[in-house]
Amino acid sequence: TRLRRDWSSDVCSSNLSGHIIFTGLDQFDQFADIEIHTAGPLSQVIDMLDGEPLDFAPKFNLRPVAAKGRVSTKLNLKFLVERAMTADTIEVKAASRLQDISVSGAAFGFDLTEGNLALRLDNRGMEVDGEASLAGIRTEFHWREKFEKADIQTRYRIKAMLEEQDWTEKLGLTIPGAVREWVQGPIAAELEISINDRGEGRLDGRLGLKDAVLNLAKFDWAKAAGTEASAEFIAA
Repeated sequence: TRLRRDWSSDVCSSNLSGHIIFTGLDQFDQFADIEIHTAGPLSQVIDMLDGEPLDFAPKFNLRPVAAKGRVSTKLNLKFLVERAMTADTIEVKAASRLQDISVSGAAFGFDLTEGNLALRLDNRGMEVDGEASLAGIRTEFHWREKFEKADIQTRYRIKAMLEEQDWTEKLGLTIPGAVREWVQGPIAAELEISINDRGEGRLDGRLGLKDAVLNLAKFDWAKAAGTEASAEFIAA
């Protein structure tokens, strides 16, 4: 035996709809299956995700007041109806499409703006894919976060084309004068950052140097823009 109830409402500037299905009403155990669809400001969705069973917002220091943009979300909750029910006994799945979002200090302390992202989340982890501007640099990235203990807890994959002035003016890095003489022009950067469950990180990087001018006078070697070249590095 099952019972279904549907609802739809407008709360502030968000639309909220969904249903709840109870099954096993003639059995010893009863189960609930809740599906929620919401569309509205990102700040209101963060409010919704701020608390059990997700505790999503506190994990990533997301503050509703710092988040702008619009998002549409499908959220599923499944659980056994019992007095001993806890957040850990609720099966959670969520999928969101985020449009034109801005979050101050969102990644590595840099502001995220003009973001168009897809988010998938469940009890075990989260994945975010898409494009946005980080520190004013157009960036393609993939972010994977595991909520359970794992060898790799967090992984970021980032791709961006960096102009010569971006390193100092947008990223705030100090570039030695010698390096400025060696490399001039745009660089296609591909970075993978992995962080384990002890908070230890590793950076794997690949720099595409085709459009850059290289000049290593000490070795009597130079490369003009348009000639294929790349560099790879690892830091831990």
